[in-house]
Amino acid sequence: FIVAPKASMDLQEKFDTRSKTIRKIAFGEVFELLEGPRRQPMLQTTRIRGNAVQDNTTGWATVKDLQGTDNFQPVKLFECKSSVVVTADFEISGCEQLRQLNVGELVELLEEPRSDAKLQISRIRVRARRDNVEGWTTIKNAQGNVYLEQTTSYCTCLRGIPLEIAQHTGSTTTRMLEVGELFQVLEGPVVDEIAGDMRVRGRALRGDDMGWFSVAEGVRPWCPRHRSVRSAPLHEASSPSSSVLRMLDQGELIEAINPPCPDQAAAGQLRLHVRCDRDGMVGFTSLVAKDGMVYLESVPTAD
Repeated sequence: FIVAPKASMDLQEKFDTRSKTIRKIAFGEVFELLEGPRRQPMLQTTRIRGNAVQDNTTGWATVKDLQGTDNFQPVKLFECKSSVVVTADFEISGCEQLRQLNVGELVELLEEPRSDAKLQISRIRVRARRDNVEGWTTIKNAQGNVYLEQTTSYCTCLRGIPLEIAQHTGSTTTRMLEVGELFQVLEGPVVDEIAGDMRVRGRALRGDDMGWFSVAEGVRPWCPRHRSVRSAPLHEASSPSSSVLRMLDQGELIEAINPPCPDQAAAGQLRLHVRCDRDGMVGFTSLVAKDGMVYLESVPTAD
């Protein structure tokens, strides 16, 4: 048996971690082991190094997750190379001047370039990233002086993902990138290889759902026989606030009557309905104390 207490784990149809999710695995569920554990082949991810524009934090991020979902979307931006005015209308003569763009400032393209045959210039409608001012501005003048130049080095973040300090996936996180945040690509994309997950196929003891999941932190072998690692209270009912029947002695053997169930009064705690070998007393106890100390450990049935 395998107990999987991590609530965010997926039960999936196939061995491949990119396969369809059947459902989420609930905290404290127990599965009968049908196949595995087997390690997936090395997985490849595409990484880019860049700069989060809002606070100039630099780091590495993953372009797509292992399911192929995009984390970034390219955005068509122009960078100001020489100071130029943003106007309210396409026609320069007599129209309102909104403000001046500064060198290095970024603007988002709203309308494709239009030519002014009389002045022999090309104009575009833009939105300034700094303050969202929208208007018309000139790409270059009749003498060929460039005011705005298109850049392909920027993208927007589609999901909240970690910005990490190193090229290797899973390195220390600097901070989380936010949805809609602008990211400047400085290097990459480059391919990074990561070790595949250790996978098992199991059947849930409650509901009989079958599928694959990854053996991660919090997933451990489980069997009905347990030994008390330290003295622990045996309660009359599933609630830890119910009457204490007696204390389990260190080293005492007990048998689980049912799979563990979540403690409704304490998140992250599991309760077990047990029968004591010593005197046949039936009651409820916890697998782990609130302070993280282990009360019970699984032992082979022959023990």
